[in-house]
Amino acid sequence: NKVAPEKNYLTVTIDKTNKVYLTMDEKLKGDVLDELGKEKNITFTPQEKKEFEQATFIGTPISQLTQFDKLTPEQVKATNLPGIPVDSSNNELASWIGAAIAVRMGETLNYLIKGDDAAKYSTFSKVIDAFKKNDVYKYMLITNAKEVPEGSELYKKNLEAHLEGKKAGK
Repeated sequence: NKVAPEKNYLTVTIDKTNKVYLTMDEKLKGDVLDELGKEKNITFTPQEKKEFEQATFIGTPISQLTQFDKLTPEQVKATNLPGIPVDSSNNELASWIGAAIAVRMGETLNYLIKGDDAAKYSTFSKVIDAFKKNDVYKYMLITNAKEVPEGSELYKKNLEAHLEGKKAGK
C-alpha cells in the first residue's frame, strides 16, 4: 500500500503484449541520454536531446530513439511501438539501467517494475536479468489492487475471517 516514489526513479513497464517501456525522473533524462551516448558511441544533437527530455517515456530500441522522440503524443498513440529490446543477445534495457546508475553514482535511485497481469513470466525474467546485470537486486513492484477471485482459497479464508469477526463483535 505504499505510494511509488516521485523522485529519483526509473520505472520499467511491461505491457500485455510483452513490450518493455521505460520512464524516469525528469532530472535524470538528459544526463542518462549523455551517458548512454558515451557507452554506445552515439552523439546526440542539442535538438535530439531536447526532444528526448520532452518525451514522456522510452518505447523503442536505441537505434530508433531519435525518430521516436520526434513523434507527437497523438502519433505515439497511433504507432505500434516495438518497445525496448530485452532478449539475451540484445538487452538494451540493461544499458539504460547502467547509464542511470552511472549518472546517479552514490545516490539512491528507486527502481520500479510495473507489469500488466497478462504479461508473460519470460519477459518479466528478462527485465530482472537486466537489473541483475547491473548488480541491482532491490526494486519495487507496482501492482493494482484487484479483488480476490471468488471461490479461491484466499477468498474462502478471508470470508471465514470476516464471519468470525462478525460473531466476535456480537
